[in-house]
Amino acid sequence: MVKRRPQRPLKKKPRRSARDIAEHADQILREMGRREQEYERLGLVTATISRAELIRSLSGKTAHSPFLVSISRSGAVRGATFLINFELMQPDPFSYEESNLGLCYCWSDAGGLMDVGTTLLNAEPSVGVIQVPIGYLNWASMPYSLSSTHDIPSTFRLGPADLNYLLYMPSAFDSAVLLKRGTIRVVVT
Repeated sequence: MVKRRPQRPLKKKPRRSARDIAEHADQILREMGRREQEYERLGLVTATISRAELIRSLSGKTAHSPFLVSISRSGAVRGATFLINFELMQPDPFSYEESNLGLCYCWSDAGGLMDVGTTLLNAEPSVGVIQVPIGYLNWASMPYSLSSTHDIPSTFRLGPADLNYLLYMPSAFDSAVLLKRGTIRVVVT
């Protein structure tokens, strides 16, 4: 008879203390404050998540790890180039790239929040759905900056429009997992 040694239980990664997480969040928010000032100097409008939401996301209390920390954008002027920056936090110990993480946005009439499929189907045809290049994202203690530009056609409708964004994990055999979505009301001039 062969005796087997009992297996040791796998050690879990030690959880970070609440104090460490709070200090990390404050460090990120200080950096985001510096970026916001620079973006404001360049004429961009920025929205950053709250400290409480940042702590919650850093604590691993969300379903998925990659998350958006802030979004900044230029003014929307017909016939001009539109710039949008996404600050993306990637706290996982493994990397992401286009094959396992996606970020896209599209314009639609200012009609309110719709389901994802309807939002993408109603994308302004003159611009379409724009995929943001992800590149290769390793674990990082500070957010990655992802930028995208496109021209707003001179025929684009003046007035309010919705800028819809989707952060998702694609799947070859199933529906994508939606990590974050939102709508920003923008006035096109």
